[in-house]
Amino acid sequence: MTAARYRSGDWTLLAQLPPADADADAGAVVLLPPGTPAETIDRVWDALAVDSGTGGLPVGDPTSIGAFAGAVLGAADGIVLRVAGRTVTPAVRGAGSVTVLTDGGDGERRFVDGDDSAVVADVRSVTVLTGPLAPRADDGAAVWLPLRAGIVTAAELRFAPAPAPAQAPAQPPAPATPSVDAAAEPASAVIPPAPSNAPTIGAVRAADEQPAAEPPISEQPATALPAAEQPAEQPTDRPTTGPLVLARVCPEGHANPPATRDCGRCGRALTGDPRRVPRPSLGTLTVSDGRRLELDRPLVVGRQPAVTRGAGADMPRIVTVPSPHGDISRSHVRVRLDGWHVLLDDLESTNGTLLRRPGQPPRRLGRGESTMLLDGDAIDLGDGIGLTFEARP
Repeated sequence: MTAARYRSGDWTLLAQLPPADADADAGAVVLLPPGTPAETIDRVWDALAVDSGTGGLPVGDPTSIGAFAGAVLGAADGIVLRVAGRTVTPAVRGAGSVTVLTDGGDGERRFVDGDDSAVVADVRSVTVLTGPLAPRADDGAAVWLPLRAGIVTAAELRFAPAPAPAQAPAQPPAPATPSVDAAAEPASAVIPPAPSNAPTIGAVRAADEQPAAEPPISEQPATALPAAEQPAEQPTDRPTTGPLVLARVCPEGHANPPATRDCGRCGRALTGDPRRVPRPSLGTLTVSDGRRLELDRPLVVGRQPAVTRGAGADMPRIVTVPSPHGDISRSHVRVRLDGWHVLLDDLESTNGTLLRRPGQPPRRLGRGESTMLLDGDAIDLGDGIGLTFEARP
């Protein structure tokens, strides 16, 4: 579990940290400075409630924390941390700092304004300050209150991630008499971890810039695609062989994020405990030519997209779009699914990608930048081609 304590102050602290029996799941904390609008606080809390316990954005992915911070904070200042086990990813915007003490060779690391791409492992303790001052000496006079989930006002936060598993005591020597266990596999045998199948941005770009050893998987020309009036396939919650997510399942079999109380599909109350189930579709992506694409696996979009082979069950679907003036790159963007979240990756496109979010000014993504998509987001690729994201209810 994550043991967190805070002392009172004037910043708003929002926390959703893993409970004692969920060490492997991800949690997050966000601190917002005084004067943060109430609607921003509400948006951050909603994002934490959906993300809590799902591991939705991989803590080990350095692009994830920046995308998460950008989505929940928008243009506001603040401090965001995600934690899973003894791995922490911090993001700092504006005032404040994060100090991380590790058991490894890095010792102590400090993160300030602009830091949002570090992944810190073997973490022993974390101190979050809301100002530039050094940590307050604990003279016994300050009141440190416990916190796992909720919204409070704070000046400083300290927490220790889940400790490393204790080493099992050495087993006594086996008896000399033979037994059926004598032929068992040695206890020291290690099962190697399964290799990651998700292609990286670099891998997609490599296929875009130079010929692959095998012919790329290519989609049919745009003229052969479904007519604009054809609806997307209806989302399904039937079991698949895709990635698993932590979910609460309603009596009708619809999977929902674990922090929700009522089913987003049918409205029925959710009473069961969260369990891991095959991930359902996370929404639809509508192309400006009328195509609607179900988000049940990743997508790579461009004028002549290609992906590397070997991505297994999560092989991206490639989507070809017209670009008469060549404004759209061959592999322009990727839409990927992480837990209950939908992420957009600019694949180092030549002319860039413009994100239009309701209520915010348009923002051009940097080359290779990733961001989390929210319901209603519109993506401008150039040449009059756009994508609109509609989140699953």
